[in-house]
Amino acid sequence: MFTLAGSSVGEPDLVESTIRGFGKAATVLVHGIRVNRGRVMGFAVVSGKPVVILPGPIQGALNAFIVLGYPLIRYHLGMGLEQPPAVAATMGEDWDATGKFKDFDQVVYLRLTKDPDSGGLLALPSSGETEKISFLVSKNAYALVPGNDPHLAKGDRVEAHLLPGFSRLE
Repeated sequence: MFTLAGSSVGEPDLVESTIRGFGKAATVLVHGIRVNRGRVMGFAVVSGKPVVILPGPIQGALNAFIVLGYPLIRYHLGMGLEQPPAVAATMGEDWDATGKFKDFDQVVYLRLTKDPDSGGLLALPSSGETEKISFLVSKNAYALVPGNDPHLAKGDRVEAHLLPGFSRLE
């Protein structure tokens, strides 16, 4: 099961209090993960069933699905915990984490295009108003960047995970 919105790090946290309201049949195992945009995501078990707690803002919800939801679905389908399909790409621009959570792991959304020079794939990182769906519609991949080194340099090779439903090259 997935929840969407109502989760926060303070009061009121509607999702966590609702899950705890089930009593002994429910346990919140994790609430708050060091992933920027989505740091209030969590994982619980209610009556033996997994519950993934997704935050409300669109990028936070998608980040939480990438980090927790997708692997959980694959695992329960007997497919293991592998990441979504990925392709090698070259960063077309520098990207650095910004804001007060730059030491958190980051999900960097990319627009993959054909590199006119090499014929390979060029990854253009995105920035902008991440709470809007329009932020994501022009992206077709993402890269996971650890919080201990939140930087991608132009020319770096990255593993660009394809976004289902968005992954196409123009």
